Amino acid sequence: MRVGRPQRVSMSFERLPEVVRPGDKLFLNDGLVRLVVERVQGNDVHCTVSVGGELHSRASSPAAELRTESVSKQTRGGWK
Repeated sequence: MRVGRPQRVSMSFERLPEVVRPGDKLFLNDGLVRLVVERVQGNDVHCTVSVGGELHSRASSPAAELRTESVSKQTRGGWK
């Protein structure tokens, strides 16, 4: 299991580098933490934090249409 640090976090969604593109938004912790994808290099997705905060769990991306059960109805409602 990988662990995070202030400049790097790990995710269990292994296909993330395949499905995101520069400019996509990633929502972590039910949308409370927001990232913008800058570039993808191999298995690394480099992002800029647009809204910071404490991380707990749950990631989603409306642009990449991640199909994971961790996307809550509240998060989906915020995509509109």
